[in-house]
Order: sequence, then structure tokens, then C-alpha cells
Amino acid sequence: MSTMRFPRTALFTAAGLLIWAADFLFIYIFAALACARGFADVTVLGAGIVPLASFVATVFALAATGVIIAAGARRAGKTGSGSGAFLGALAAIAALVALIAIVFTGLPGLLLGTCGF
Repeated sequence: MSTMRFPRTALFTAAGLLIWAADFLFIYIFAALACARGFADVTVLGAGIVPLASFVATVFALAATGVIIAAGARRAGKTGSGSGAFLGALAAIAALVALIAIVFTGLPGLLLGTCGF
């Protein structure tokens, strides 16, 4: 087993949560800007700009988090026991929690009105 350096290990372990945080920030900042700047009613291909942006960001975040889950599970299974397996399992579990959070973050942008007034 090759040992990973600490920054790379920490980034890998927290990657799912960082992806969720970026998705959360993008969706809510984009919606706030759309409401504040008055472009929330713009449509692209028949869909509102905010739900479309929320959908695209959510799909990308889910795909990236899925990659982290797969990599963590592969690392946990490949290295057997020890710190490599633990960190792989930890990364996969944290990314799974982030996956659930990404779904809940994306739902309001897809299902609710944009500006609320």
C-alpha cells in the first residue's frame, strides 16, 4: 500500500462534503442573485433559469460525489485493514452523507417558487 500525504488524504476524506458545500453555495447564491437582479423569470429551453441551474448543479454534484463514494469503497476493499481501509471507508461514508444533503439542497430549487413573492 502506498501511503498518501496528509493534505491529499484530508482532501479525499472531505471531498464529498466539499462538493456538497460548493453545490449549496452555488444554488442559493444563484437563486439570490436571480431574485435581486430580476432575471429569475428568464427561461431556457422552456425551463426557468433557477430550476435549470439548480438541476444541472445537482446532477454534477451527485455524479462527482458518486465518484468519491466508488473510490472510497474501492480503497476500503483493496487495502484490507489498517488506516488505508479506514480512510477509504470514512471518505465513502462522508460522501454518502453528502449525497443525501445534495439531494435535499437541490429539491427547493426544483420544486418551489424562486423568489417567494
